[in-house]
Amino acid sequence: MPAVPFCFIFVLLTALALGPSTAMGDAASGSVFNARRIMLDPVQARTTLAELSFVRLAKPLDTETMDAIGAFGVELGPHVGGRVFLVRPDSSRTEAALDPALFSAWAPCLPEWRIEAEFARALVATDGPVLANILAWDARKDTRARLTEACRSAGVELVSVPTASRRFVVRASRGQLLALLRSSDVLWIDAWRAPQADMDIVRSLSGVSEVASVGGYSGLGVRGEVIDGGLRTTHADLSSRPPVIHRPGGSDFSHGTPVFGIIFGDGASDETARGILPDAQGIFAGYDFIGDRASHTQELLGEPYRAVFQSNSWGSGRTRTYTSVSAELDQIAFDTDLLIVQSQSNAGNQDSRPEAWAKNVLSVGGVVHENTLSMLDDSWSHRASVGPAMDGRVKPDLAHAYDLVH
Repeated sequence: MPAVPFCFIFVLLTALALGPSTAMGDAASGSVFNARRIMLDPVQARTTLAELSFVRLAKPLDTETMDAIGAFGVELGPHVGGRVFLVRPDSSRTEAALDPALFSAWAPCLPEWRIEAEFARALVATDGPVLANILAWDARKDTRARLTEACRSAGVELVSVPTASRRFVVRASRGQLLALLRSSDVLWIDAWRAPQADMDIVRSLSGVSEVASVGGYSGLGVRGEVIDGGLRTTHADLSSRPPVIHRPGGSDFSHGTPVFGIIFGDGASDETARGILPDAQGIFAGYDFIGDRASHTQELLGEPYRAVFQSNSWGSGRTRTYTSVSAELDQIAFDTDLLIVQSQSNAGNQDSRPEAWAKNVLSVGGVVHENTLSMLDDSWSHRASVGPAMDGRVKPDLAHAYDLVH
């Protein structure tokens, strides 16, 4: 495989900066939502819930408390911080009572708070429909059905309707999106961004050569998927164990083929280009053809794939915030229990793939290693993207060679 400057990959809504207060009441210490510090008022004996709202639990959340909350007709949503959660009345009723024994404070979550701030500003200056992600409250079939019907009734074009996850892709005007935000089935709206693409000495640097020579580990019996733009399936380094094609790729092989070979190449054309898992079975999918990513990833658990990891050296348009794409991938990783590794990206600052900000995903950064085994000359050199996440989480989780991977 040729030398490539790609970061090697093997190895919701609360991650936003503090902003101005917008309501009177007691501050929910440490809790922010879309750049707004949440201000809560005490729950009274007759306080009722008729829309999406923030609540602070009166005691720690446990199974008994969750059952009691459900009995009052309240659906618990995302955790915002401390004991603060986003909640709504369950789908069988229009309002629900808040029991002071369960909830100590509350505040409504206004519709305009549930749209990405940068996207909302851009919409003001935009004429006509735009592409947007809509994150549903949950992934239940009845929720997806109601939201699908709401979009159709509003004249919104449904570009992608999820079958297993909860992220819709739509083409809609500013007015249509603001109208949809009035629905409690809509948790969040943000901009849709198009997917983008982001070894000889590396085998020794990472310890792979020693593990292979001493323990005999070469990836035999391991199966994993690479999602990328395109793959040259006829490459000599892939002929001994042809890739299993999960979804077709595009016609540009310049990124996907090196990435796939770094993991699965057998070094037939050049022993120094032997991959990390040369005896493993590689699976490939083109990111332009995967459709509903949740359904796609669920398929990896069964025949003929039986994968144990998924590698992604690509992602949606860079951002510094946790988005609907981040939330979707978090849920996918949780539901499938697959190891999902994701490139942080190559911006040289905090601009990163939204997938990399996901909490259940292993995000990988890059180190310039100068093609030497010594770590004394290693540096960041403002090449790969970095963290931390906006909520303070350490990202990336790991880092490996950024340059001169053969």
